[in-house]
Amino acid sequence: MKSFVFAVLGLILISYITHSASIELPETFRKNARKLHNRCQNQTNTAEDVIKSSFSGSLPKDNNFPCYLHCIYDMVGLIDGNNVMHFENLQHVLPEAYHPSVMALADACGTKDGEDKCKIVYNTVLCYVDFDGLFMAELLKLLLE
Repeated sequence: MKSFVFAVLGLILISYITHSASIELPETFRKNARKLHNRCQNQTNTAEDVIKSSFSGSLPKDNNFPCYLHCIYDMVGLIDGNNVMHFENLQHVLPEAYHPSVMALADACGTKDGEDKCKIVYNTVLCYVDFDGLFMAELLKLLLE
């Protein structure tokens, strides 16, 4: 499942980087991404409208949303058991030409502090949004719509 989600994230990143707003993800990708979304949504009891509000390029201030983000990042291997973010892992699915873009985001934010694992991911993703909100909005929108 992790390699599949990495592939989906890779496609999304490539479409963003090349500014192709009309990417068509294969239905299998969307179906599996939706399963991941549903699993994390149910596990964290996060409302659909809260998740969709993140498409605007800012993060919702809902109490469940940080744990939804942690669930997603954990399931795809972008955070380890010590709560250290590994956004650079996306390099494993992207062509070398895109590595600088991924690393710019990873280097700019690293892993932010938080009072628990959910807040660590939330605060780090908040940094990603501050660094490039359009990218983060497109990432969620393409994956979950």
